[in-house]
Amino acid sequence: MPAPRRPRLCFVGPLAGVRPGYVVTQAVRHFAHFAAAGWPVLAVSTRRNRYARLADVGWTLWRRRRDIDVLILEVYAGMSFVIEDLASRLGSGARVPIVMVMHGGAFPEFAARYPIWARRVLGRASVIVAPSSYLARTVRSMGLSCRVIPNVIDLDEYPFRERGHPRPTLLWMRSFHDVYNPAMAIHVIERLRAAYPDARLIMAGQDKGTMAGTMDL
Repeated sequence: MPAPRRPRLCFVGPLAGVRPGYVVTQAVRHFAHFAAAGWPVLAVSTRRNRYARLADVGWTLWRRRRDIDVLILEVYAGMSFVIEDLASRLGSGARVPIVMVMHGGAFPEFAARYPIWARRVLGRASVIVAPSSYLARTVRSMGLSCRVIPNVIDLDEYPFRERGHPRPTLLWMRSFHDVYNPAMAIHVIERLRAAYPDARLIMAGQDKGTMAGTMDL
């Protein structure tokens, strides 16, 4: 008896992280793991420009709508929410189950500012998941269910090494933008060095206007 066919998955989100020098998002890791496990996977979009990404997402979902069994949509706040709105509309129109994966610490503020829009888009989801209770609380406050599933990491990339005299090294990896408050990392390392004088801080990310100011601290 042949094995049942696996659902055809479509991951929608910012996937520029497949290219060197760009942040590797959870969507990149998710579709790579599913593809490696033999699942039929479609992923969109690797376009860096948000307008090109919007067009790519819309065209791909329309053209490949008969090749998708489950739509997995990465949800962020801000301008990218336009993409989530379009993708969820197309998914709903094609009667495809939609799994929305919440991201972004700014989403609670965004949802408070645009409650009707946020509720309308998230209401199209069959399932909503979030990596933290922080985001899940916002979704639940809108009268929607949300399950907490932590972000995935590859444990092989983080080997454990016991140290008798710890010399902490913190890695901060985000875009240098006010919304991510890079200055906070500087203040954290200052306080940490009171107990661990050899503590180090490594910061990496794209400059979105605050890198120079952060380096001056």
